[in-house]
Amino acid sequence: MRGTSASVERLFSSAKYVMTERRNRMTPVLFEAMTFLKTNSAYWDSRLVVAKAIKTCRA
Repeated sequence: MRGTSASVERLFSSAKYVMTERRNRMTPVLFEAMTFLKTNSAYWDSRLVVAKAIKTCRA
């Protein structure tokens, strides 16, 4: 159980930087996406995310 509690603590620690006072109207879906991207930042490139977002918006 200890291994899981450390990973949950890390997740909450990184989530506090996503859900700030200025972002208090963020939808749960956007919060989840931003937290996922922040937590897994070593596995993606911001240019790819922006390109995919632009492609999705144009579709």
